[in-house]
Amino acid sequence: MFDLVPVIRFLAEELEREKNQTIEFSGASHLMIRGDMDATGILFRNLLENAVLHGSSVQAVSVIITQDHKVLICNDCETLPSEVLRDMEKPFVRGETDAEGSGLGMAIARQIAQQLHADMVVSSPIPGTDRGVLVTVRLQVS
Repeated sequence: MFDLVPVIRFLAEELEREKNQTIEFSGASHLMIRGDMDATGILFRNLLENAVLHGSSVQAVSVIITQDHKVLICNDCETLPSEVLRDMEKPFVRGETDAEGSGLGMAIARQIAQQLHADMVVSSPIPGTDRGVLVTVRLQVS
């Protein structure tokens, strides 16, 4: 068992320094989960890095941690077409972007989520808006 919130905060602070992008937090201050802390860290590092790299540089990335074991990561960007959403978790698939990378981040995140028995859903636009991407990870309680 470990508290996921400090792990995500550490990763966010590291990305804020590296990429000069603000990441805002809200919700629960603790989220105790069972699992491999290193693998979980890789999962959330990939998701946060994608949100920073592919989102608007003038809008903060948002991380919301809920009491029902969900972590929501949102960024502002143009809505992703359904075919991009469908294929973005395939290895080496990248959307139209100038950002560096090999197209493995989402594929790795999906694999780790499955190993942790977590549900991961990617939505675009963010529900209730006409922009952005929302990644929701629902972690297992036990």
